[in-house]
Amino acid sequence: MKREFIKNIIINDELFELKGDPIGRGELSGVTYRLRRDNLDLAVKLYYHEHPFGDDDSWYPDIHTLEYFTEISHDVYPILLSHYKVEDENHNYVGCASPFIEETRGPTGDAIWNLPRDSFFTYFYKIFGQIPKLSKAGVVLDDWNINNIRLGNPVSYEEGIYCFDDSNYFLSDDVSSNNLIDNELIENILCDYIEDKYSYDLQSKVLEGLKSKRNYIDFLEKNSLGYATIGEFLNDYTSCLKKKYY
Repeated sequence: MKREFIKNIIINDELFELKGDPIGRGELSGVTYRLRRDNLDLAVKLYYHEHPFGDDDSWYPDIHTLEYFTEISHDVYPILLSHYKVEDENHNYVGCASPFIEETRGPTGDAIWNLPRDSFFTYFYKIFGQIPKLSKAGVVLDDWNINNIRLGNPVSYEEGIYCFDDSNYFLSDDVSSNNLIDNELIENILCDYIEDKYSYDLQSKVLEGLKSKRNYIDFLEKNSLGYATIGEFLNDYTSCLKKKYY
């Protein structure tokens, strides 16, 4: 049976049944189910049995890497590494599991722009503050984008913005790319916001101004002083650019 269709799984030597339809279907790595039982509330990802595009390269962490992620997972919140290895009934490694993030304010792509300004920066600085710890542990971060963050609270944790999905993370002695991952995330969520509301040309103008700065979140923080939310700042900022260029 293909991994993504498995219903009976083993986590920590305990048998669970996945019920209902998937809550998410990744383009490359796998399908995700929500598993709730007693005090557990997990997002369970079952890796695709075959690479969706037919490539030979692995499209998920090998078992050694995944087990290492589970060992350090509790030390790097709000970056959500896998907490558990998932096996089928024959104890084959088929996926991973981490705390499910309940979106407490609605869809994250909309809700983050309506957060109080101070909360927005508090949440993102908590994420970025964990990057050096993961770099020291030899973990290379990847695929940080609007689809892999959630505003909400996993069971037993406070509300915040969480980075999840470590399918593309890997171990290496060279972690230099982590130095740019915070800027990549800020650029991506800004592109998502602007693309949703404005033209591609205007998006390019915003990115021109952003990329002239060394630290993107610092740029946002300094220029949004006096605004209640980052959404309000971006509305004014993009309006000024429209008047200047169009």
